[in-house]
Amino acid sequence: QGGLGLAQFALCVLLAFRLSRSLAVALMLGAMAMVVANYRYHLRPEIFALLFLVALLLVLTAYQARRDWRVLLWSAPIALLWANSHGSFLLGPIVCGLFALGEGIEALRGKAGAPIRARLRAAAQQAGPFALASIGTAALSLANPLGPELLRFALTLSASEVTKRFVSEWTPTLSRDFMTRAPFAIFMGSIATAAAVAVAFRRRLTATDVLLLLAFGFLALQRTRFVALFGFVMLAVCARLIGSGTSRSARERPLLVVAIGSAIASIALTLQFGNVWGAFPYRSPSYNFSAPMLERLARPEMNGNVFNSFELGGELIYRGYPRLRPSIDSRIDSYGDRYFVIHENLLEEPPLMNEFIADFDVRYMLLLWRDFEWVKRNDGLKQGWRVAFADHKMVLLERLSATPTGPPGPVKK
Repeated sequence: QGGLGLAQFALCVLLAFRLSRSLAVALMLGAMAMVVANYRYHLRPEIFALLFLVALLLVLTAYQARRDWRVLLWSAPIALLWANSHGSFLLGPIVCGLFALGEGIEALRGKAGAPIRARLRAAAQQAGPFALASIGTAALSLANPLGPELLRFALTLSASEVTKRFVSEWTPTLSRDFMTRAPFAIFMGSIATAAAVAVAFRRRLTATDVLLLLAFGFLALQRTRFVALFGFVMLAVCARLIGSGTSRSARERPLLVVAIGSAIASIALTLQFGNVWGAFPYRSPSYNFSAPMLERLARPEMNGNVFNSFELGGELIYRGYPRLRPSIDSRIDSYGDRYFVIHENLLEEPPLMNEFIADFDVRYMLLLWRDFEWVKRNDGLKQGWRVAFADHKMVLLERLSATPTGPPGPVKK
């Protein structure tokens, strides 16, 4: 995760430096983009999507500057990798489309007063390559194990009411809970920065800049997970507006001093108060299993189906599958809304829980303390179960009436 973060920052600085020709500006904008995305920077597939977005912006802005069609060919591997890594791959064709529309509008503006055919021809020449890149990336995205089904999945996921309720990244950005947190304040700071730069350099502002800021600003205001994307788009737009076309300026040295001073102050603040996620170099909040819990779960005699809190299923699969089979994991969209709701209801309805245990031969429970508080109210479990192990994060329960006799059968859904 640290390596990917450094790679992401390096790409951000490279993108901003190419557009602004100022190392100081590139460092400050790159750091700001990473801070905006910090609360979403987890060890999960989305981390690759953020990387691909910046890589695609590098490709598109490089073509803007050089007008060499071969540069746009790099959008092909980005599209393939993106579609096979994360559901946000649809952003690739959308970003290319925004560049196409923006460049077309700029060409029309530049030919003001010319015959309409000449204006349209100029717009087609400017926008055409970006439009082809948009179509090409969309087509290449279908080269995945699910084919067109992946497109339907990506388009319908956000419509799930269960996902919106239980998965924090899908909660509305303007919800009361998110608006009281540091990520929202940082996001608003990035919007203010983008607005200030746009006003200061309004004569350089292009239709492409406006479309990118409006589209990703609107997207970021819909769901909290999209806030991270805005920082990288803001970086590209602000760096281009600030850029003067020269590699050095009279203010470069003072700006570098400001950048280095800001970095030192930020590191000191992070060591004292943690980052946006509340993590420190020596401690990070997570649902990861503790070392004693890992040792307990690694015992070969532990074998069977496990009823677990959905946040714990991923690592349980990684550590123990198929010896231990969880009832669910955090990919709740893959299990379906109905299964997830029923699974959550089991905690609050003892008769259903007891029936589930009997039907699927559940031998263990691995629960966050939050869920254990519900389970311990189930009088039917007090005789046949015992606490096998517990730490500050979770509780492992063991069924006394069942003795493992071999590999468990598949868990029904």
